[in-house]
Amino acid sequence: QLLRAVFEGLAFAVAECLDLLDAGSRVPVCGGGARSDLLCQLLADASGRTIVRTADPEIGARGAAIVALVAAALADDVAAASRFFPGDAVEFVPRPSPALHAARGVFARVRAALRPEWTELRSLAAVSASAGEPSTATERIPA
Repeated sequence: QLLRAVFEGLAFAVAECLDLLDAGSRVPVCGGGARSDLLCQLLADASGRTIVRTADPEIGARGAAIVALVAAALADDVAAASRFFPGDAVEFVPRPSPALHAARGVFARVRAALRPEWTELRSLAAVSASAGEPSTATERIPA
């Protein structure tokens, strides 16, 4: 349940970003988090958009090769160059969920209510950093 709650919060936050960006109805995803079927489906459900996950583990290299083809004038444009590298994808289609829709509304209201506390939260992070305490998940905790 804890992992699902984290995934739901992440899906709600990303869905808000997609709304603000006026993203299309299909959103490509890749990377570590995208390997989770649960996260991809929650993102589809929360955003109302089809999430398209590539099956290619080296999507960055594929993208670089596509751009290189265009730069070398071996392809007219990115769409044409992409046809040289067909890839499999898995689609996650949004499923209507009144409970998830209601939870997204609560998420937005709670985030808005906590906004006045963000400045103090940032200052706490600065205090931790100045004391030599880890402030991000990427910093190592001494053994």
